[in-house]
Amino acid sequence: MNDEQKKLAIEIGAGVLALVVIFAIIYFGTKGKQNASNTANNGTSTKVLGQDAFRPDNAKALATVEGGTRETISETIATPEVGAKNVPANVAVPVGIVPQKFNSYRKYAMTGNNGVFSPSTFVIDERDNVEIAFTAVDADYNFSISDMGVTQNIKKGETGTIMFQGYDFGQYKITCKAIVCKNEQAGTLIVNKRP
Repeated sequence: MNDEQKKLAIEIGAGVLALVVIFAIIYFGTKGKQNASNTANNGTSTKVLGQDAFRPDNAKALATVEGGTRETISETIATPEVGAKNVPANVAVPVGIVPQKFNSYRKYAMTGNNGVFSPSTFVIDERDNVEIAFTAVDADYNFSISDMGVTQNIKKGETGTIMFQGYDFGQYKITCKAIVCKNEQAGTLIVNKRP
């Protein structure tokens, strides 16, 4: 075999190898998709696109962080404006709103008294920046929204400032782990889709 024949054999071998690799990628990629589809169809896996991987047995669960509480919104409440009068009982009405290009800055006031948060429900739009002035009237309180990475302790008689940005639409639990709180779920945050 001369040098030209050796070079041609190497080129043909490389071409065949490249075709085998491409065929394997296509074949195994298609098989993987078929297996995932078959698994979803035969009921052995409950994973659904957009569903919370940590709580696949919860039909209301939406994708969230581990330990998160995001679910589908159970009650439709329009995002209130400053001075809104037609809001359900215990829904927070903002004391200030500063509209921005892609979101709004919303300011609220909240109290912890007799083991209860008041108001207990906040309704915002996706990406809104939120500031809550929380006053602990009669005891130490803990305010937490695990999905937003918010946890704050407020001492009796003090007002703490809680700040976060609302993420994806859905309904989230506001929790209180302080002994004084009557329920661990002390409130609800509803994040509406941005209009």
